[in-house]
Amino acid sequence: MSRAMGPTFMHLSVPWEDHDAAVEVLDADLKRFIRTAQNDDWSIVWAAGSGVVGSTADKLAAETRIMSHFVTRLRDMQPAGKGAFFLSSSAGGVYAGSTQPPFSESTKPRPLSPYGETKLAQEEILRMTLQGCVPLVIGRFSNLAGPGQNLAKQQGLVSQLCRAAVTRQSLNVFVPMETLRDYLYVDDAAAMVCALVETVVRDQPSEPVLRNISSQRPVSVCTVLRTVQQVAHRSVRIALGTSPSSRYHVRDLRLCTDFPREFQSVAITPFPVTVKRVYEAVLRQQAMC
Repeated sequence: MSRAMGPTFMHLSVPWEDHDAAVEVLDADLKRFIRTAQNDDWSIVWAAGSGVVGSTADKLAAETRIMSHFVTRLRDMQPAGKGAFFLSSSAGGVYAGSTQPPFSESTKPRPLSPYGETKLAQEEILRMTLQGCVPLVIGRFSNLAGPGQNLAKQQGLVSQLCRAAVTRQSLNVFVPMETLRDYLYVDDAAAMVCALVETVVRDQPSEPVLRNISSQRPVSVCTVLRTVQQVAHRSVRIALGTSPSSRYHVRDLRLCTDFPREFQSVAITPFPVTVKRVYEAVLRQQAMC
């Protein structure tokens, strides 16, 4: 987001694992943000949390409590200027059990995992707390890919395959090779978010704006593997298996949007270019170890 935006607010590091310490830092930062914003236009993008599909319900609930506290504080002490609040949600989480892909904003959500249920619950908390007080944007992201992903999370097939190629290690894959996913380059996602937020800050709609944020260019796991091997000029060994969270990973998560004109200004990065940038970033990271 910082690469896609203009002037930004320098926030403090938040100790997410400690609820009391986290809300103390967030409260102080919010007060400082309000003083800095004064009467200017403003926006807050909530992209916090490290939960994934396999995360425990307790971890997800802890993250939701922090978010709920923050939006309640924002409701009670919002900046004076025109603003907007953006919530990062998960298309894969909320549409996992939905039928008839590709899934659009009008598709009925049907989460299968605690992660998906948490994302849907966070959307509802946001509506209940801030609707009518602050203009809202909810972005349901597809699978994001790009440099800088936390490789220790064991999440993100593109980055994990690139890491396996660089280190010449094998990688366990827990879904069938024909599984379809929508991969979106992180800078493209940030550009879409900025376009949405700028419009909402300008127009100040009374109803929440819900959008799928995706490339609308699905690729199979097999294609992901082949592309990584082409970029790396070497084979990547994989082992197909299962994990406790395998039942949450459905075969077809193609996405579309009911509002295509809103993203016409964003040029979608071709998937091979995305893979190349991730691979080069992993190479640099491994060279520093």
